[in-house]
Amino acid sequence: MLISISLYILKHEMVSKTFTHLGFPTFLIYPLALAKLLGLIAILSKKSALLKEWAYAGFSSTF
Repeated sequence: MLISISLYILKHEMVSKTFTHLGFPTFLIYPLALAKLLGLIAILSKKSALLKEWAYAGFSSTF
């Protein structure tokens, strides 16, 4: 996930071409990067088991 976050931010042009090719709007790139970052923080912080479970569930269905 950390690699995909960095690609979303550093290689925005390449990722936007891929999103367009797949039929997704490009305005979703930055919110997805933020959601992935928050999910990583939730998993690594070990504050809440439920939050960690939801983060893993979100990662299993992300692209």
